[in-house]
Amino acid sequence: MHFDPSPTTNHSYYMRLERVLGQAREGSARLLDEHGDISPQQIELLARACLPKQEDVRQVVESWISAGCDLEDIYLHGVCKAARLLGVWWMSDEVDFANMTIASYRLHQLMFDLSPTFLADSACKANGLSALLFATPGSHHTMGVLMLSEFFRRGGWSVTRDIPETKKDFLRLVETDWFDFIGISVNHDQTADDVRAMIMEIRQVCPNRDLVVMVGGMIGMDPEQFRQAVGADLLGTDARNAQSLALKSVLSKAAPEPQRQQKVS
Repeated sequence: MHFDPSPTTNHSYYMRLERVLGQAREGSARLLDEHGDISPQQIELLARACLPKQEDVRQVVESWISAGCDLEDIYLHGVCKAARLLGVWWMSDEVDFANMTIASYRLHQLMFDLSPTFLADSACKANGLSALLFATPGSHHTMGVLMLSEFFRRGGWSVTRDIPETKKDFLRLVETDWFDFIGISVNHDQTADDVRAMIMEIRQVCPNRDLVVMVGGMIGMDPEQFRQAVGADLLGTDARNAQSLALKSVLSKAAPEPQRQQKVS
């Protein structure tokens, strides 16, 4: 399923979020599990709220914010886990395709609603680096790319988020623009051979010889073995760690090599 709602233009909702953040108190035990993460009961509450209407989704998340939950944790442990739970319900026929489509749209819209606050909450300034994040052509799972783009923007990157219709369109973009980093969200039905061939083509046409490539997503084999098999530099796990790892890798490639000391004759 491909969703790309428009960023929220609802100024009153943005102000509502700001008020909720301003009133946030210490984290409530009823929202958290024994590890300090958002509890499974709350994850289910968010997933079920995606079925009736968007306002129900907003109210659940606002209750988390009011209880002191961090926006990053809401993204990583709330939205991601709710999306996975909806997928489980779909596979077990607890929800049909139409309801799954609506629920997924509402989770995407939630992220667009939260985006201005999420990005404004960051102290990072532009780092001068550019990233291209995309789901492989034909993919219907774009939540991971959207989530990743939020964390990269929050980290100061200039981000291009693409959902290419064809490989040709995508390679044209890689060839004509400058990117320091490319992140690829893989579909579960794509083989290592397919992804390796795509990465080889990317490196051939990309003008940046020091390009850093990361793979992540729905990988159907051991993730590290997959990374090595496809020739990627990095393996992405969650969006927060992926951004941090990408930044470290790009900066290390850009750093000048230390000059060798000449022997004194």
